[in-house]
Amino acid sequence: MGDGKRKNEEETDAEGEPPQAGAMAAFPSILFVLVSTVLVGKAIATAATGGADHVAAVRLPAADLEVPAAEDFDGTVVRRPAIVVYMSTRPSNPYTPGYVTASFVWMSLYAVKHNIRFNYYVAPAAEPPDPGPGMPPGCGPKETCRHGKDFCHKRTVVAADGKCLLSPVWGKVKAVVAAMHDPDPPSYVIQLDTDAIVRYEDFTTHFSVFMAKALNDRGLNFEAKPFIANQEQPTWWCNVELKGKNNTPPHHLKYKWCLNTGVFVVNNNNAGRRAVEHWWASALDSYDDDPLKFEFRENWPWEQGRLEVITNDPARKDVFDLFDVLPDSNQLFMRDWDYWEKRPGECLGAVPRWRCIVNHFVTDAHMKLYWGNRTLHAALSLLHGCATGADNIVVTQTEGEHDAVRPAYPWELTFPLDWCRDVHRRLAVPRPPANPDFFNRKMVEWPEYEPWHRRLYEAAKALEPLHVKELA
Repeated sequence: MGDGKRKNEEETDAEGEPPQAGAMAAFPSILFVLVSTVLVGKAIATAATGGADHVAAVRLPAADLEVPAAEDFDGTVVRRPAIVVYMSTRPSNPYTPGYVTASFVWMSLYAVKHNIRFNYYVAPAAEPPDPGPGMPPGCGPKETCRHGKDFCHKRTVVAADGKCLLSPVWGKVKAVVAAMHDPDPPSYVIQLDTDAIVRYEDFTTHFSVFMAKALNDRGLNFEAKPFIANQEQPTWWCNVELKGKNNTPPHHLKYKWCLNTGVFVVNNNNAGRRAVEHWWASALDSYDDDPLKFEFRENWPWEQGRLEVITNDPARKDVFDLFDVLPDSNQLFMRDWDYWEKRPGECLGAVPRWRCIVNHFVTDAHMKLYWGNRTLHAALSLLHGCATGADNIVVTQTEGEHDAVRPAYPWELTFPLDWCRDVHRRLAVPRPPANPDFFNRKMVEWPEYEPWHRRLYEAAKALEPLHVKELA
């Protein structure tokens, strides 16, 4: 895995992001209402209502929520979410980029810690048939290559018509549809791209606490508007929506929101399912109907471009009003990150300096590799603690040179290990060095990275049976 070919694949986003440096990612039941005492010193919860459209609630221990004792909450009910990720290959596959595997291991540990379902969908082992003649443009072929023959992938995501073969990036939408229709359905779905993780600092906090804070602070109605997306950061992609593709007509689309689909949350009620299924069906829309004439079945901006159209087109009356955004629905995109540094946790996902619920390592290959290394270090440190039987483990990371390493880095965090299972204890992972030089680099040097890379993939293989499913 240390040869030149492996390195080139590592530097290419697993989800096919645009190759430009600085480009953004592959655009990338009722939830309880809880006012967290962490913020206001007092919590008030409303009981969930019944009905055929609601999923049975589960009450989580107060310790898992990091909130005061249960008697202080007067009937607090926490509903059961599922974290959903899609990737064409399994995390332990040697051709899966290291930052993807590191994110899988970290999110596996987070899900086990909080008893959250983690569905990591991968392409089925059996290849789909060729779509055949007479299909819309962009429905195949079975193998697609970018940059000549340097990076090729097989198309295994079959569209809603059962024939059209889509870019693998569309797998995330199909995976969310599958999770929402699971025989044991979650109350809501948290979709993460493969380069996104819950922040290290928030490992001990249940995702539903974040959701409660965001919903209450921003006044969102998760029942009436069940699909919550995150706005894009200031970027050339939002300028496309302001000025048009390649600065040519049509100019000024007058979109109200510029979005990034690397992180989004959907309530699993009738309205939420309708919103996601409409998005999934839009993969078969005509290219002629796209305002910027993007070839979204096969090229950027893929599913993100379709969601942009759906959320900004009032003519789609059936679903137009089912969407909302974080952090600020009155803005086209996220603004003034210094402000959000002072009010962390009110956005779903962005680069670390925004202090969102999720760190999305989205900017370029340098960022993915850099933060992939840091995630590898944190994840293997926790697994080492599990293997030793310790009650907790202190993890320290040095400050790096990458411009995304702020705020609150370097850091030293204490992670509890009360969640470890037998599978974690059996791994016997040695502890990574406290301050390895390669954690401070924008690009790794493969010879010194290789031993830890190999241990990471071994851990992923052991954890896969807990989470990995084939996406039919």
